[in-house]
Amino acid sequence: MASLLAVGAQACDVSRLGFVNPSLYAMAATGYNDVTTGNNDLFGIGVFAAGVGYDMASGLGSPDGAAFFSGLCPEAFSAAKSTFLLSSATGVVATVGPTISATLRNASGAPLANTSINVSALAPSGVLSIDGVASTQAQGSAATTVTSNASGVVAFTVGSSLAQAVNVAVSLDNEPIYSTTITFSLVAASTVPSTPAIKSLVPRVGGFTLAVRAPLSNGGSAITAYQYSINGGATWAAFARGSATIVVTTLAKRHAYRVYVRALNAEGASVASISRVVVTRSK
Repeated sequence: MASLLAVGAQACDVSRLGFVNPSLYAMAATGYNDVTTGNNDLFGIGVFAAGVGYDMASGLGSPDGAAFFSGLCPEAFSAAKSTFLLSSATGVVATVGPTISATLRNASGAPLANTSINVSALAPSGVLSIDGVASTQAQGSAATTVTSNASGVVAFTVGSSLAQAVNVAVSLDNEPIYSTTITFSLVAASTVPSTPAIKSLVPRVGGFTLAVRAPLSNGGSAITAYQYSINGGATWAAFARGSATIVVTTLAKRHAYRVYVRALNAEGASVASISRVVVTRSK
């Protein structure tokens, strides 16, 4: 079988066929000459007899020449149909780092299952890691092979021991199919805050008193202000600087308002909170 696979790789014009078991079983009805008679009873003890389809005497049968080799050839990769996703263009030193994921597909959009891709990472220096495994290669270099699952999905992480830019390249059958750069720093980059919540919303005459519960994370940068909206986020009004409570008295009386809040830091505004409805008092 090993010699057949080697010939098959040459016929398919690829360096290796990778994990071929799914391909071997997928062409059970097309790539083999089914052996339906005979047995493997060499010593007259009656063990296994051949029959239609798979059997313990002859397996799937004998390979059927061109049809067998054709079934072994991996389906052609399509860059247009495949998708790649980088979880973040920045990473933190000495962590597993951002994730690169891909769904590999052929020209018809079908997933390329059990397809091996080569991953390499290069940087000026330092120890690089792929999927949390530190490289034993030269400084600033790491490489591995990753195989897609039954849905054609493959994912891996990249890490660095130093603050630097790491170039990541992915190839299939020695042809480049994706590349990106991840910039590692000593600390995580700041982001917008997480979503705050409305702590209390008390109706007043022609308005309300609104208090905000701080978000679980300020995004690595101090909260500079809170804002509220009563028109679905079309416009926002700010609380006094440093305050998490505001009193509003300029609205219509006995009118219902749907209130949202959000938090701001130097990086921008958070996602709007879950809303609450308040009906203003008339007296």
